[in-house]
Amino acid sequence: MANAVTLESQALIVSLCSRFGGTLQLYAASDLAELGPAHAWLPRRLLIQWSVTKNGAAA
Repeated sequence: MANAVTLESQALIVSLCSRFGGTLQLYAASDLAELGPAHAWLPRRLLIQWSVTKNGAAA
């Protein structure tokens, strides 16, 4: 399993997934923040996660 945030590391993970298989997932997280007298969601950076299992490996 590998996680990536930067464009360069995301490109590497996409390339590795194309070569070796596996799955890619995109995660988004936000923090609740004050916006004047109210509140709003403040987005964080997106995270791409690559997950692959070696053939014959125990789970």
